[in-house]
Amino acid sequence: MVATGSRALRSHQGKRLASSKRDDRERRLRSARLRAFAILLAVLAALIALGWGATIFATGKTFHLREVSVTGVRHLSEQQVRDLARIAPDTSVLTLNTTVIRKRVEADPWVESARLDRRFPDALVIHVTEREPAAVVDTGGTELWVVSPDGYWLGLRSAAETGVLSIRDLEAVEPVAGKVTDSEILLNAVRVAAGLSRELKARTRVISAPTIERTALILDDDVEVFIGDAEGIAVKDRIAREILEQHKGRLVYINVRVVSSPTWRGLDP
Repeated sequence: MVATGSRALRSHQGKRLASSKRDDRERRLRSARLRAFAILLAVLAALIALGWGATIFATGKTFHLREVSVTGVRHLSEQQVRDLARIAPDTSVLTLNTTVIRKRVEADPWVESARLDRRFPDALVIHVTEREPAAVVDTGGTELWVVSPDGYWLGLRSAAETGVLSIRDLEAVEPVAGKVTDSEILLNAVRVAAGLSRELKARTRVISAPTIERTALILDDDVEVFIGDAEGIAVKDRIAREILEQHKGRLVYINVRVVSSPTWRGLDP
């Protein structure tokens, strides 16, 4: 009987000890969960505070955009580029959407590409690469359209404003700013203009281009130099200049469309 009671006592004590350990383990788990939850709340509060602080910092007056400068423009003005950028007043340099602004500037036909640089704390620089004008085109009305070397319509300008040659006598061209011309005759005339030597270009008053075959330079003394296809323009240019020098002041026209057999007509029999 004594042995039985002893065993029962030990069993009861073992159960109490196991229960105590289980309770202690559960208390530690609850405590750990509470600590983790408190840490999570503290981290979230810190992130929210940091976000608010960053917003206040970014939108503070220190970083308000005060200066927008422009580089690389010759045919556009700096103010025109600023107008294209359309940057709202009181914009922060930190929050500028440079991709959107760049695309606005590049939407102008004269702009080949643009690049934006933030200059902290309160400035922005817009670097512009412009398309180069190759010629101005007389479309038959009162307007002169500028075209680039690759046939891209840039807009309205005069030859004096751009310092390039004029092309006239074209048929059925429809300029659209920002589009590439589909006129092979015009593209040929543009290649002729681009390939002329400085000397011959200086003497050329206008390029007449009713067709590719009849494309000709009208010189300042009214001598016509028939070029035709722009292929071999460097050789055609050289031959024309040699004939002009040999028969100075006595020429009516020169034909160098076929470089192996150039012809010319002078005032003398």
